[in-house]
Amino acid sequence: MSSTTSLLPFWRKRDDDGKLKGKVVFRPHNYCIPLLCFCIAVSGILLSAYALLRPKPVYIFRCGRAQDTLRTFLASSHYQNSHSNSHSDPLVDRPKLLGMVGIQTGFSSKDRRQALRETWFPSNPDGLISLEHSTGLAFRFVIGHTKDVKKMAELEEEIEKYNDFMVIDVEEDYLKLPYKTLAFFKAAFDLFEAEFYVKADDDIYLRPDRLATLLAKERPDTRTYIGCMKKGPVITDPKMKWFEKSGHLLGNEYFYHAYGPIYALSAEVVASLAIARNDSLRMFSNEDVTVGSWMLAMNVNHEDNRAICDPRCTPTSIAVWDLPKCSDIESSREVRFKASHKIGAEVQVYYKKERNNKKANHGHGTSEPCKCNASRQRLGVGARGNPHSWIPRAKMLLSPFILISMVLKVLVDPILRPSRIALDSLKLESTTPTN
Repeated sequence: MSSTTSLLPFWRKRDDDGKLKGKVVFRPHNYCIPLLCFCIAVSGILLSAYALLRPKPVYIFRCGRAQDTLRTFLASSHYQNSHSNSHSDPLVDRPKLLGMVGIQTGFSSKDRRQALRETWFPSNPDGLISLEHSTGLAFRFVIGHTKDVKKMAELEEEIEKYNDFMVIDVEEDYLKLPYKTLAFFKAAFDLFEAEFYVKADDDIYLRPDRLATLLAKERPDTRTYIGCMKKGPVITDPKMKWFEKSGHLLGNEYFYHAYGPIYALSAEVVASLAIARNDSLRMFSNEDVTVGSWMLAMNVNHEDNRAICDPRCTPTSIAVWDLPKCSDIESSREVRFKASHKIGAEVQVYYKKERNNKKANHGHGTSEPCKCNASRQRLGVGARGNPHSWIPRAKMLLSPFILISMVLKVLVDPILRPSRIALDSLKLESTTPTN
């Protein structure tokens, strides 16, 4: 008897001429191999079902110890379950954008953040997503950490409520703003793939649509530094607000650089900062001077734009704030904040009208059409596809079963082929008439 016959779940004797004789003997132990294959198939199906039906893990979008709280919230099971029928874009590790705008803020600036949320800054995750889709700009409040446990607990509560922060790995200290700015650019570059990275203060009014139009302009130089440029005498008097303790390295006059409340750096410039060692960059007392010195060393193109430092709200203003005066020794940051909001009543009415228009348009833009749509399509940002088509989802669900069936076919076919041959021979003999 051949070796293949011994694998069959039944057995029958043959005579010397090779003909079958006697009764068929059933041997149940030869079912072991088919039964094992069946168990493997069932186990594979159960594991696939578990992998598809189990709760999705919460992804935390981090760069080192920096965290994007919005995308971490969007990846949570709570948000996914409540928005299961929405056609939102899939989350990626480094989304492509026209610009990433970081609003620098601190632990004592909760009222400022709330004022921004009541005007131009969206106050919920859906509003931030809608603004990102309509302008190609991502907005986050940027904050570090502190050793004060109470302040950290209050920050966690605010994050849980609004989810609009980028928490970076730097200690909050007004005297260390240059270090915070560098940490922001490094974290933003690793978390977002943007054409521009914008640093802004939390005491300005901003028009996101007009900022998007500015950033989407064609520029011959890929290394660009956009801001409200200035020059002036170096402050060497320790009693004055903008005192520069390293003034002896600068001479009598500052070099050409942008005001600190808002400026933008192109992706190529930020990429160079992202790979630089912290101790390889000169840090001055003032953050705007520090960044300006880096730009001077990197031979970037300085682009002066007065629309982003407008002291009052106009039809062309992009950012509205009060120009600081170096001679204003007694003026504190809080006083400057109040002064920059003298236009508050006018701007409040204006932006409330904007929000009403957004609601009327279902949150898909402002009443004024964005002029950078063509540029954003050319740059490949802001486009929204339909990733929830049933065809790719069906392929995703069926792919484990298809793979298991192919593997089982390859494994089981050689084992069951002799059984099929023997069965065919038995059927043939049973139908053959005997003499």
